[in-house]
Amino acid sequence: MRLGLRYDLDFPELFRLKRVQAFPVGAAWPGAYAGLLEVLARAAENQAYLFLASRADTGSPTLFIAPDGCVLGRREEEGLLLAEPDWGFLEAYREKCPILRHRREEAYRVR
Repeated sequence: MRLGLRYDLDFPELFRLKRVQAFPVGAAWPGAYAGLLEVLARAAENQAYLFLASRADTGSPTLFIAPDGCVLGRREEEGLLLAEPDWGFLEAYREKCPILRHRREEAYRVR
């Protein structure tokens, strides 16, 4: 796992460097989150589970996103969102859709 902040979602390579299986992200955006599509995309393009934890007083949901971008859990009110990743699904999905194998790291440099 690799811990991140909401701002880190703008930089997907941070999560790809370690080829994580899941990443928790803390956020505190006000009101309904306008960047939901970005959150779904980060989970899908990194082929990893994404746990997005939000503060209850902001009005934004806490989310659990699958590696294919599907929302598996959502909590609008204060409390815990309990979810368990299916690691078998993750491996099968990565095998079926090996998008990260097509990366050309020699075309750019990440430090």
